[in-house]
Formats: sequence, structure tokens, C-alpha cells
Amino acid sequence: LHRLAEHRKACPQTRLILPLGAASVLDPVCAQWLGDALRTAGLAPDSAAIAIEHRVVAANLKQAKDFAGQLGALGCRLCITEVHSGANPIPDLVHLRPQLVRIADVLSRVLGDNESTNTVLKPLIEALHREQIAPVMPNVDSASTLAVLWQLGLSFIEGDYLQSAQPQMSYDFTDAAHVLGMDE
Repeated sequence: LHRLAEHRKACPQTRLILPLGAASVLDPVCAQWLGDALRTAGLAPDSAAIAIEHRVVAANLKQAKDFAGQLGALGCRLCITEVHSGANPIPDLVHLRPQLVRIADVLSRVLGDNESTNTVLKPLIEALHREQIAPVMPNVDSASTLAVLWQLGLSFIEGDYLQSAQPQMSYDFTDAAHVLGMDE
């Protein structure tokens, strides 16, 4: 968080996704601790999106809903990860109201298959859009994959196609944020 705070001095729109495990979701004081840690680092609560795996949410729905409510009260964003249509995630997501959903890595492999894309991925992305949840697709590594995702209306991508991961936060997303309407 301190590195993020330092980076945001030069690039104030930078946001970080912080993955948390089941133990954090089940800990009744974790959200408060996180709020304190953000304040100590001098960060706005919306500078961090807290990521929780869908399997943790599904196994601990009541606690996850409470945790999501605490994060919302703090002003933090919520991201549910490893979401795929086989687990029928939409009812769980409706309870939590995340701002972001990171689609399961395994679904990035179906993008070359039109039938799988249309029967698996497209309905999932459409359902997320109906719930006003921004989908994120990992493992984007080619222009052809990017073209398919663009047609599906995907909100965000991760992967090595645009730029591989770097040891420092050095990519300027200002233009992309403006195009995506996130520069508010």
C-alpha cells in the first residue's frame, strides 16, 4: 500500500487489485484493519479493489456478503475472481454487488472456438453487464483474442498482449482511463 501511495503521487488514477483469501473474508476485523491500513498509507479507499475468489464467496456467502458490505462502507471496490458460467455465479454476485469480476483463466482458452465463445463466454459477459459489473478477462496475449473480446463488450483485459508485467508500476493508463470513462 505504501508503494501504491508513492506511485499515486505521480499517477493519481492508479488503482491496485489486492487478492485476499478465505481467512481474511472470515476474519470479522479484516475490513476495519484494511481501512486503517489505507488511511495510514494515505490512500483513498477506492484506490484499492479487494479481490476474493468466487469459490470462497460460494462457500461462505453470508460472511462474504458481510465483508463486502464492510468494504462498501469503507469506500473500497470489490472484485470477484475466477468466475465462470458453470458455477452459476450471478446469484452470488447479486448479493455482493462487486464492481469488477475477473473471469476464470480457463475461459480465455475458449476464445478460439466460436461455439464455446457464444455459448459460454458471451452469456456470462452479458449477464455481468446487466448487473452493471465490469468483466475483466485474463491471459489476453494476441490481437485476435482482443478482437473477440472487443466484440463481446469486455470492460478490461489483463495479459501480455499490450505489455507484459513489469517489476515497477510504470505504464501510463491515463489515455485508456479517459476512453473507458474511468477518469472521473
